[in-house]
Amino acid sequence: MIGRFKYLVYICCFLFLAGTRVDAQFDLPKLELPKGGKAWKEATSITGSVSANMQFYSVSKINNRRPPFIFNIYGTPTIHVNDIDIPVLLRFGTYQGKYRQQFNQLGIAPSYKWIKVHLGFSRVSFSPLALSGHQFLGVGVELNPGKIRFGLVYGRFKKRIEPDSAALVQNTIPEYKQSGLGIKIGYGTSDNYVDLVIFLGKDRQKSLEDLPAFAQPAPDANAVIALSTHQKIIKRLDLKIDLGLSAYTNDYTTDNIDDKKFSIIRLPGIFLQDKAGTQYTFAIKSGLTYKFRDFKLGKSQIDLTDTRIKLIYDRIDPDYQSMGTYFFRNDIQRIRTGLGFNIWQRKIGFDTQIGFEHNDVLKTRFTKNNRVIGSVNLRYMHSEKLFFNLRFSNFRTRLRQDVTPTRDTLLVNQVNRDISVNGIYKFQKNGDRRQVTGFVGFMSGKNISEMATVKNLSSFIIRATYGFTYTKLDLRLTPAFSINRYKFTGYSTTRIIPSVDASRKFFDEKLEGAYNLGFVFTTLGGFANFGIRNNLRVSYVFMKKHRFSFQFYYLQNFFKGGGGLAEFQGNLMYTIRF
Repeated sequence: MIGRFKYLVYICCFLFLAGTRVDAQFDLPKLELPKGGKAWKEATSITGSVSANMQFYSVSKINNRRPPFIFNIYGTPTIHVNDIDIPVLLRFGTYQGKYRQQFNQLGIAPSYKWIKVHLGFSRVSFSPLALSGHQFLGVGVELNPGKIRFGLVYGRFKKRIEPDSAALVQNTIPEYKQSGLGIKIGYGTSDNYVDLVIFLGKDRQKSLEDLPAFAQPAPDANAVIALSTHQKIIKRLDLKIDLGLSAYTNDYTTDNIDDKKFSIIRLPGIFLQDKAGTQYTFAIKSGLTYKFRDFKLGKSQIDLTDTRIKLIYDRIDPDYQSMGTYFFRNDIQRIRTGLGFNIWQRKIGFDTQIGFEHNDVLKTRFTKNNRVIGSVNLRYMHSEKLFFNLRFSNFRTRLRQDVTPTRDTLLVNQVNRDISVNGIYKFQKNGDRRQVTGFVGFMSGKNISEMATVKNLSSFIIRATYGFTYTKLDLRLTPAFSINRYKFTGYSTTRIIPSVDASRKFFDEKLEGAYNLGFVFTTLGGFANFGIRNNLRVSYVFMKKHRFSFQFYYLQNFFKGGGGLAEFQGNLMYTIRF
C-alpha cells in the first residue's frame, strides 16, 4: 500500500514548493557555519544532561520481582551551533523487561530556523486523531517558512514480536513489523491555521514469514485523513476543531470490494483498497473558548481577571483507531462546559465544569451508559506563605441494558463523590524556616440500583508533614504521618505510615546526604502486617557539572502469625550536565 504513496508524496512536495512561491514572507535560510577551529569552539555549545546508572536488587522468601542487575544510559543533550539546534535522544539498557517494543533508542532532531529534521527514534504530533506522539524509528522533516506548515515522516512504528520458542506455555502474541507514513500540509500561524493530515499504516507481512501459516496473525492496514484547525475568530474568541476519518482493514489479504453499496464514505484507492474487513469510522474533537476583559471596581482591590468560558464537544465512533496514536477512548459522545475566573488580585481562583456523556453512539449496543460529570475547584493564595485548595467532583452513572425493543432494565445507578482539601503554610521561627503541609481526601461510591451486589465503596486519606530547617547547621527534618482507609461491602483495609526524613548538605553544598525511616502498619480483615522502610540517599557534585549519587532502599515486612520478607534495592548513578 505504502509503495503507491510515493506519488502522493511527490504531489505533496509539489504543492509545498508551489505554495512557497506565492508566500513572500520568508527567504530560503542561508546556512552559516563557523570557519576555523577557534570559531567552531566559540559557536558550539551543549545543553541538557546524560546519566548512567546501575541498579541492584535482591529479595528473600519470595520470587524476584525484577532482575538482580540493571544498567541504563539515558540522556537528552542538545548541541547548538550558531542558529542550529540538534536535540539528541539516548536510551540504552540491559533490561527489556515488559517492554514489547524497542527499549534501546538513539535519535536526533536538528533544527535551523524554519527547518527541522528527524533521524532515528523520534515522535511528532500532526493531529490528535491521526498522528500524535507515537514513537517511530525512521526519518522526517518539518518545514515552516512563513505561514506554510509542512511535515513528512516515514518509519517503523512497531517492531515485530516473535513467540518465545523456549517457553512451555506460549503467552506472547506475535505481531508484525508496522510501518507508517505521515504527511501534513497546512497554512497559517500558531493562532490561526488549517492543517490537512494524512497517515498511512500497514503491517509488514514478510516480517513474520518464517512462522508457520497457522501461527501468523491477520495483517492490518490503516488510512486516516484528518483536518485540524485553530481560529481566533475575534480577539477573545478561540475555536479549535479536529476531524478524523479512519479506514481500518483487519485483514488486507482478503479480496477487494468494488461495490459502493458496502460503504457510504470511501477513500480513493491510492489511500486504501477496500476489503471485506475494512471499517470506516469518524471522530471529532472541538472546543470553543471565550476570554472576558479584566474588570476592576474603582481603586479598590475588588477585581475580576482571567474570566473564561469553555464549551467542549467530542464524538468518537466505536472502534475508531489510528496506527499513528497509542490509545483512543472510543464509542463516546460528550459535551462539557466550564467557567473559570480569578478575583482579589488573583488571590482567589475558581473553576467549575459540568458535562454529559454516553456511549452507544451508533445505537447498536444492548448496554447503554450515561454519565453526568460535575466538578468545582477553589484555590486561595493569601501570600507566598499560605495556600489552600479545595476540590469537589460528582459523577453519576446510569447503565441500562435493553431487554425488549420497548423496555429496558436499569442495571447500575451509581453516584461517586470526591472531595479533597490541601494546604501549605510557610513561616520562620528564630531564623529557621518551617513548612506545614496537609491533605485530606474523601471518596465515596454508592450504587443505588436494586441489583447491585456491592452497594458502597469509600476511601479516606490524611497526610501531614512538618518540615523545619536549622539554618546554622543546614539541616532539614521532616516528620510525616499518613492514614489510608478503604472500605467496601464486607471488607476494609487500613494503612498507617509514620515517617521521618532528614537531609543535610556539606562542603559548600557539594555533598548532600538524606535518610528516610518509615513504619508501615497494614490491616486487611483479620490479617495484619508490619513493615520497616529504610531509604538512604547520598549525592556529590564535583566540577560543577558532574554529579555522583547513590541510593539504598531496604524494606522488611513481618506478617501476623509469622513469616515475612526482606527486599533490597540499590541505585548507583552518574550524571553530567552541560
